[in-house]
Amino acid sequence: MSSDKPKQTPSFGYSLAVLTGVLAIVLGGYYFLNAGLEVMFLFSWLLVFPACMALGYSYGELEQGALEYIKKGMSAALLSLVVGGTISTWTAAGTVPSIIYYGLRYIKPNTFLAVAFLLSLVLSLSCGTAWGTLGTVGIAMFAVGESFGITPALTVGAIFSGAFLGETCTPMAATANVSAAVCGVPTMRHCKKAAELAIPSAGIASVLYFLLGQKFVAGSLPEASIAGLCSQLTDHFTICAAAFLPMLVMLLLIICKIPALFSMLISVLTACAVAVWVQGVELQSIAAVFWNGASVEGGGEFLQALLSRGGVRSMVNTVCTMIFTFGMIGAFNTVGMMEALIAPVTQRASSPARLTAATQMVAVVGNMLGTNTFSILMAGSLMVNAYDRAGLERYSLSRDITATSTVLCPLIPWNVSGLYIAGLFGVSSLQAAPFAFCAFLTPALSYVFVSLEARQQKRTD
Repeated sequence: MSSDKPKQTPSFGYSLAVLTGVLAIVLGGYYFLNAGLEVMFLFSWLLVFPACMALGYSYGELEQGALEYIKKGMSAALLSLVVGGTISTWTAAGTVPSIIYYGLRYIKPNTFLAVAFLLSLVLSLSCGTAWGTLGTVGIAMFAVGESFGITPALTVGAIFSGAFLGETCTPMAATANVSAAVCGVPTMRHCKKAAELAIPSAGIASVLYFLLGQKFVAGSLPEASIAGLCSQLTDHFTICAAAFLPMLVMLLLIICKIPALFSMLISVLTACAVAVWVQGVELQSIAAVFWNGASVEGGGEFLQALLSRGGVRSMVNTVCTMIFTFGMIGAFNTVGMMEALIAPVTQRASSPARLTAATQMVAVVGNMLGTNTFSILMAGSLMVNAYDRAGLERYSLSRDITATSTVLCPLIPWNVSGLYIAGLFGVSSLQAAPFAFCAFLTPALSYVFVSLEARQQKRTD
């Protein structure tokens, strides 16, 4: 199918109308028809492609743009599938059960949310991957929260709030390095600047999670139930130091800058070995555990619900959603709808505070179009000249980008991070959003900091 019409540049109104139509289709189907996001994003192509073709583009051009953009999402898709296998093999190896066991024994219900947040933050800072943090320790802490009777959305909000905040200011994280590179600043200087926001944000969030945790003490499991659950864990798994080997191997490999995909695969092999030699899993069934997920035979329903998770197949719907979403975004990019959406924002940035707000809005639009990395690249490349003209440091730009893009990306249901979280925990990012305090604190502090810096610069001048 081709078009002989001259190509037109989409207006802001036209682009906004198409994007609104997509959101109506996706969210309407999700909330009113109980349809999966992957289904609704595929059907949204019936709106996106004709709307783009109306601008003079052929179907072939749009299809090529969609396929090119889908290629960019394959790295995240592959990582998602491997994370599913990591969860199931870590469970079979006793890694997840051991973390749950010690969590139940030594973490108190009233401090759980603060501990889950801080543990996720520290692990993300150490290994530089929010996804790896969520798919390993995050899963274990989620199970502990369920054991305590804490609302799942609240637990997920605390976990990913810490995990993504850690990515903003560690040189181990790809996002920090990408942000520094696109802004033309040294990575360590960027991390130092980003830490100016991360430290107060983490401090405020820790207090909020601690205070909020007091409310859920009355709904937590009694000591007898916790003791019973710990007993069930020891009946089905060998709780020992060897069970932590898969986690330690993965952390060591990531610290040594081995790519996350290979680090997880090696960790999976380690987990398989521990599962066979320590937990007594049959060698012939270990491949099925990796592919189909772990299951607990016997024990209570609660224990089965906690540990019957993971497997490559559990992430297939998430990967399908990524593919359909990226195809839609590729069509948008082919016709220039993205640039049309952000043009009014960048044109009105006439002061440091407005420039920061514009940067944050561009970063959010970038996140809405697919990935955190794309958001950082888009915001950095579009805003760097504006920061130079305003006499602002590029370190401030890299800080403003990550302070918004990285911490907010999980809140967008069709962003790959939002999809990843939904597939991992079975909790929509929209449900967890009210409890992801750092996702709101960090961008707000960024705006406050740039306003204070602008005032101080005026006094100096």
